[in-house]
Amino acid sequence: MSNKTYSVKLNINYLDELRDAVNDRVNFSIEKTHVEDKNLKSEFTYSAWDRICAIMDRLDETIDYINKMILGSTNYKRSAFDFYEFVNSAYIVTNCIDTMAKIFNLAPALLSSVETSLECFDMSGNGNGSDKKFFNYIRSLTSVHPICTSREKAYLNKDKLHCCPYVVWTDLHDGRVFNDDRDLSVYIYNSQLNSALKTIPLNLKSFERYINKWIDLLPAIINCIKSEKENKVNELVIRKIKDVSEFDNYADYISNLKKESVDRFGDGYWMDFDYLVNVMNLKITNSYNQSKLDLYINAIKHSMKFLHASMQSMNDEGYENTGIISDDENNSSSLIDLLESPRRYGHEDSMFGYNVSKIHHLKDDSSGDHIYNARICLKELKPFLSKFVDFSGAWDDFEKYTLVQIALYLDCLENKCELNINIPNDLAYREKLLTDAEIIEFNAVDEIEKEATDRNTEIIMKMLDM
Repeated sequence: MSNKTYSVKLNINYLDELRDAVNDRVNFSIEKTHVEDKNLKSEFTYSAWDRICAIMDRLDETIDYINKMILGSTNYKRSAFDFYEFVNSAYIVTNCIDTMAKIFNLAPALLSSVETSLECFDMSGNGNGSDKKFFNYIRSLTSVHPICTSREKAYLNKDKLHCCPYVVWTDLHDGRVFNDDRDLSVYIYNSQLNSALKTIPLNLKSFERYINKWIDLLPAIINCIKSEKENKVNELVIRKIKDVSEFDNYADYISNLKKESVDRFGDGYWMDFDYLVNVMNLKITNSYNQSKLDLYINAIKHSMKFLHASMQSMNDEGYENTGIISDDENNSSSLIDLLESPRRYGHEDSMFGYNVSKIHHLKDDSSGDHIYNARICLKELKPFLSKFVDFSGAWDDFEKYTLVQIALYLDCLENKCELNINIPNDLAYREKLLTDAEIIEFNAVDEIEKEATDRNTEIIMKMLDM
């Protein structure tokens, strides 16, 4: 066994930043395509998303694995099996970065600066060599094609092929002394009769420099990712979303917003547009509930002005984009989100939290146990909800679900909660106006919050041209 061990240190500083750049506005990354090989007779364009994800995972684990490798501890005197594993792992890192650079269109000059460099191994071969070619030659010769390495002509020295019987850690050698700083010796034959066994010296620090040179491309790749996404965002901000006045009915307007959301945020956008369209088209069974539905619909329309502004600006922060009066920079709520699932999380509502959480199966075309359980939950909720709506005559599951949301909405307007604070004190949205005392009680506005409220109100009034 060797008395000496070796290790390399690869830079891990850019890995989290790379993942953050890819995942920011992730739909743009998901939409990436990549031509696998321009030399193919028929070019085939792949969706690049799975490759991007695989690359990030491979980089994280492979770089960590290499950093923890203890090399030179092999029990085999004439075969550095741990080096074979190392050089293959190193190739995974360099190939991943090379592919990521091409997917995100890194400037060819930057990529070429690493591919054509001779700074790491200082092995020019017959004059046409490079660090990349030498690395590939060594990987082929030692691990991948040890009995027939023939592609890297720069290092064959006019031979047709090289083969490698073994690679030896220097301090395991049988006493032969070399006048260089080699850590390993690669033994080669050139497949010619009576040819002498030759060696190629390898130093682990050269490999460390080479791999890190590739890793050092990551900041430039990250900048490409960010720049590409910024350009797409700017294009979408400029592209005007059709206004509600351009549609014959409000349901069509919402359907168009759904299409826009796919272009701007991808299929995974959080808003349930289909539910909103169905609410707009709902024919209420019991006329007693019609005025209550109208209040709920008006509140939805009010909140959609903010959603429209958010989608147009590609920005989900600030009152003008959320409809939420808040001085919390990390606030992630939006008014339409609160209306889609109105809750005040207190008193009677909290007693039925489980029931409310299962009601969504009434609108999701669920079947079997899910829909049965949802109907049981609704039955248990009715004594509380019937203070606001009348379920008699409502047989359709979606209508029942909407009546639940209306009731929860009206309940919120009678209590202190985020939704009540952000719904205008107007009979277009409420069954009765809040008194000054109730405004103070429900909103709990101090002087600082009042200034923020006045400022945000001014902003939204300008935005809505009121």
